[in-house]
Amino acid sequence: FVFSEEDVVYLFEQLFERNLSEDECQFVMQMTEGWAMAIMLLAYKAKYSQEQLFAIAESSFDNFFSYLSAEVFDRLDEQLQLQLLQLGVHQVISVDVITELYGEDWVKGVTPKLSELAFVTQLEGGNKYRFHALFRKFLQQRLQQKYPEQFEAFHFEASRYYASHNLGVLAISHAARLQNKLFYTELIIEFAAQLIEAGQFEFLLERLKDFTHEQKPYQVLYYEGECQRYRAQYERAKNAYSECFIKAQIQQDQLFLMRAQFG
Repeated sequence: FVFSEEDVVYLFEQLFERNLSEDECQFVMQMTEGWAMAIMLLAYKAKYSQEQLFAIAESSFDNFFSYLSAEVFDRLDEQLQLQLLQLGVHQVISVDVITELYGEDWVKGVTPKLSELAFVTQLEGGNKYRFHALFRKFLQQRLQQKYPEQFEAFHFEASRYYASHNLGVLAISHAARLQNKLFYTELIIEFAAQLIEAGQFEFLLERLKDFTHEQKPYQVLYYEGECQRYRAQYERAKNAYSECFIKAQIQQDQLFLMRAQFG
């Protein structure tokens, strides 16, 4: 059962005596996607707390994930559990993509089961699926905690696949989950110009927060400067270009020395 925004407002205000602002209602819908069980848990906790709803939601994740584990995931057969954990690394499950990644036999074994699961939505066209956002978050957490090596392997495999198909945002998003910072950095350098040309400044700058100043090679600093320049953050751009120039001098990279100067 899926709640609408009107349902959420009525539930909180009439049954749980908690008034919601418009922003809070939108937050609940965005976080839960209308999933009734998640909304009920959040509303119950909100009734007995004076905290902001955003803080209550953050602290509710563990309880909700415990529920998912005991009442949903652990009741599935072991093979399906492992298949879902593997699929959970993908934001959207494309049958074409997972066939290339995992093989036709593997896909034929799992796709009929997806349509039977309440927390999986078949997208328009019938060739793509997506997990409910909270359930995917649960799958990612479970995979990382119980099978850390597979967590790394699945994200690395997905990242390489998307990079080979010139899909920079997806490739970098998967690489961001890895312990392998060198691979992550190489992908950012490879796709940074493409992302900037596409206007993906915020995405790229957000990814750069994963690195300390010392970890950023001069190429990354140059692209950081470019992002800031396009955002009219000229002082920040100047600082990034200057740091790029200093590091590029050490490596005697004439191309990036020239680029930093022009920046």
